[in-house]
Amino acid sequence: MHGRYHGRLVRLGLVIALVVVLSVSVNASSYPYTPILLTPLPGDTHNQLYDLNDSGQAVGLSSSSDDHRNGVVWNPVNSPINIGNLPGGGHYTVATGVNNTGHVAGYSRTVSGDYLSERAFIWDSANGMTNIGRLPSSVGRSNALSINSLGEVVGYSNTSTTSNSHAFLWDSTNGMQDLGDLPGGNDYSLAYDVNDSSQVVGYSDTQTGTNPSTGQPIYGDRAFLWDSVNGMVDLGSLPAIDGWSNARAINNVGQVVGVSRALIAGGGEENHAFIWDTTNGMVDLGVLPDGNSSYALDINNAGEVVGNSKTTGLKTHAVLWDTQGNMIDLNTLVDPLFGYTLKSAVAINNSGHILASASDYGGSGVYLLLVPEPATLGLVLVGGLALLRRRRR
Repeated sequence: MHGRYHGRLVRLGLVIALVVVLSVSVNASSYPYTPILLTPLPGDTHNQLYDLNDSGQAVGLSSSSDDHRNGVVWNPVNSPINIGNLPGGGHYTVATGVNNTGHVAGYSRTVSGDYLSERAFIWDSANGMTNIGRLPSSVGRSNALSINSLGEVVGYSNTSTTSNSHAFLWDSTNGMQDLGDLPGGNDYSLAYDVNDSSQVVGYSDTQTGTNPSTGQPIYGDRAFLWDSVNGMVDLGSLPAIDGWSNARAINNVGQVVGVSRALIAGGGEENHAFIWDTTNGMVDLGVLPDGNSSYALDINNAGEVVGNSKTTGLKTHAVLWDTQGNMIDLNTLVDPLFGYTLKSAVAINNSGHILASASDYGGSGVYLLLVPEPATLGLVLVGGLALLRRRRR
């Protein structure tokens, strides 16, 4: 009985100590985001991450050289998982998208050393990696870039030549559908993202303007929105002579974000992030003070946008646009004692978690998961002990 009583006291003391430590850890910082370092696979030297789902799973690649790339799924409470490769391609796989059921899209080589052998795939933990092929007219590669909650996949596939590609939409019933391209261009399109209404965004080559000096047409990329009713629709650009634009992401409300050329005061043009919807059209999201460009890379269902912008000294900083369109340098929202400069925010989920690239004091590149402060306690309780150790440095 004395032993049981002593055991209860010990367990109670541990619980109290844990609560105190967590309370100090959570309340010690006035910064709204806590970064978690996402490490490469053991033996690899660097990683690059592309997408994030609502569970905090991130996907990308872990690598030791340009010809040795492992597709990875990174979980908040586990080590990164190597998802393997398609047969015959050696170690060259890139995971580019993940949905909320943990299904992953990407591309993997089927012949070692041959980039034209890259094939789009889907992966899940039960069935492993499945080659979803390429367009019937293709003589080259296919790359999958995003996957929605329905398991629909988008990306691009070479067509009749290796220099031309078309955006595709794939599902398990209909296979790979060619989405075509905008008229008047050079037979090229690419799909970056698809929402749960099967709306697809990306860019296609077309005429983007007219040279004021020569009167000759200017050709380049133009953002598009595709759906099964209207087909591929040109979203235009911000006011510019060269109306180049590129759509990178779409949420379930139908808001689209990306980048466009834009006229600036005093003449000249810059790349500016935009948000587009059917009511307001394309709206310029601006740049950081003293900066000269910005890029919007992702948007969640609340309308929060992430990307990057040049700042003073033309350094690139990760940024967040809130639902009112206000731009915030994410470096101001993270404790500088962590020792990272946030360079670009590449994805944001519906819980407000942000996936960002960063550099440390030595200039080495890393990837971080930025966790909003109210969610930090929950992550710690389910196993984020490394987070506590890092916060107490």
